[in-house]
Amino acid sequence: MSTRPPLERPPLERQDSSVSSRTSQNPLSDKFAQLRDAAFYASDLPGFLLSADETLCYPHVYAGVVPEEPVELTDVDAYFLEVWALWDEDFTRKLIPIEYPAVHLSRNRKAFQGMRCGVVRGNRRIVLECRGQPLYATGSTEFIGGICYVAELGDVEEVRRKKREEQFRSFETICDSLPHIVWSSDEMGNIDYFSRAWYEFTGLTEQESMGHGWRSAMHVDDDAESWQNLELAKRAPGQVDSHYRCRRHDGQYRWVHARASPRLDEAGNVARWYGTITDVHDAITMKEEARKLERENQRLLSMEHAARESSRMKSQFLANMSHELRTPIAGITGMVELLRDTTLDVEQVDYADCIKTSAQNLLTIVNDVLDFSKIESGKLQIESITFDLTALVDDMRRVWTLMSSQKSLSFSVDTNLSGRLDVCGDPTRIGQILSNLCSNALKFTSHGEIRLTAHVEEESNGLVVQITVEDSGCGMSERTVSSLFTPFRQGDASTARLFGGTGLGLTISRNLAQLMGGGLNLESKLDIGTRATLTLPLKRPIPPPRSEATRAPTTTRSVSESMSNPCASLTPNITPTKPGSARRPAARRVHTTIDVVTPRKQSVGDRSPLTAIPDQSVNDNMLPQEMRKEIMVLIVEDNLINQVCSKHLHSKTGTDSSFSAYRSQDSAETGV
Repeated sequence: MSTRPPLERPPLERQDSSVSSRTSQNPLSDKFAQLRDAAFYASDLPGFLLSADETLCYPHVYAGVVPEEPVELTDVDAYFLEVWALWDEDFTRKLIPIEYPAVHLSRNRKAFQGMRCGVVRGNRRIVLECRGQPLYATGSTEFIGGICYVAELGDVEEVRRKKREEQFRSFETICDSLPHIVWSSDEMGNIDYFSRAWYEFTGLTEQESMGHGWRSAMHVDDDAESWQNLELAKRAPGQVDSHYRCRRHDGQYRWVHARASPRLDEAGNVARWYGTITDVHDAITMKEEARKLERENQRLLSMEHAARESSRMKSQFLANMSHELRTPIAGITGMVELLRDTTLDVEQVDYADCIKTSAQNLLTIVNDVLDFSKIESGKLQIESITFDLTALVDDMRRVWTLMSSQKSLSFSVDTNLSGRLDVCGDPTRIGQILSNLCSNALKFTSHGEIRLTAHVEEESNGLVVQITVEDSGCGMSERTVSSLFTPFRQGDASTARLFGGTGLGLTISRNLAQLMGGGLNLESKLDIGTRATLTLPLKRPIPPPRSEATRAPTTTRSVSESMSNPCASLTPNITPTKPGSARRPAARRVHTTIDVVTPRKQSVGDRSPLTAIPDQSVNDNMLPQEMRKEIMVLIVEDNLINQVCSKHLHSKTGTDSSFSAYRSQDSAETGV
């Protein structure tokens, strides 16, 4: 599209020589120039021409008047200020000449559009919108002027109203695209706008929502408080946050979070309110559930604390009761031993043995309950001392061979232990587990055999011992086996009635095995038999340093020695004095403790195998009678019956003994 040619003067009045020359030389060009000028004058679009040197201007059809002559200018700034007074768009100030559209175009020589200004026509204040186009000579880049087209937008108030409407339509578009509900109101809180999300959420119409109608969707219990918050904000303008329940279109009340921010006028008063409403029902529900869970956790923690305290008190009670029960049981056992040393007939000896066996069974139950209490409270200690594994297995063989023979059962041992094998572990607890397993096998086997298998395998970090006890007894179903390791649980209701027991043996045995780093498994088939497998990791003892090799060897008592002769610990291992040596000026005080180990899981009527198994090693280590008179034994015992038992037992060994009631001072002085 070609640019319009410069108009140096009205084409209908006269033409300069160059134009005449071109017209005369080229009639077609002259005719085109006439048509071009006629088209310009015929246009009803207001315009304004200004030459490049700002000496010629021509207002075209502006103000409804077509001038006959172009205006020749000497001072363009003065002309515009005098004839065409223009204002800014808001009519707050008059424009200076450089801000006039035609002057701006002439001096910047760049096209523009959308430039607004104002003009006063009578009582009207009219807003104009201008666009400018620079003009260049035909066939060259010479700037010859510019033309500005002017469009009347209307009175300033009308233009402002339309502008607000356009802005509001843009505001609505933005608000409708948000997931939140957006609203606005006047300074009194009368709603005049809700975004589309409000109508979708509540199901209300616009007519029902405007003004104060929106409050019909608010829960009646929350309405007063929310409105009071808004009233307070009017007196001290600031953001308002509130939570209330709003009725959804399906009738369900849901918690929402409403925010309101004021727009203040120049005086600092609230002119309008703008705000949002957000559905926070799920978040509040989750918080409430979290608070309930927290309260429940606190309650459970309190219950746990109470349970722990109850368990602690129970353990303390069991420990105290076990001590109180052991004391009279020890008295019963000791008095039976003294009774058997008197002149008794066969029937009386049987009665005494029954009393002793019953006392031992009662002591076994007490020990089981105490062990279970210690395991449950985590206070059971596992020792790690050096002992001979081969001797322990052999002790089990001797004890349970005799016990099995009393029921006409065969007891066999299969082991790859060929000689002494020193290992580190807790022989007392291992012996307790094996005694429990062998006792159960003997209890539930009426005919056939019991087999103990012990195998040791070398590994890189020590030894793995696997001991299996098998029997050909009544067996159990898989369902029964699965419940046997539950505390106080036996195979069925008839088990306790027929065989007795507390139901703690296997539970304690498995826990002991696990405390030693091993495990205990049980397999059984009904009417075929049961197999219990104990697996324990053991370590070899560390050889003593060479400097200790010259020390006197420590005498280690075997398990059978401790079990068969509880008084053996009262005989100290001392070197006898040479014959004829002078007697000591005062009796030596020997500190010793009595450790009585009793067989476990025996039934009433069974004879204790310990009294039937001779222990020659104990007899070999006994001191001569004259040496025993050199020894005084101090026994700290507060029970009169046990004092009597101990006194008579020591009198049999030939040692001198004295008694002291238990006090902390005595204990500290004697080291007992």
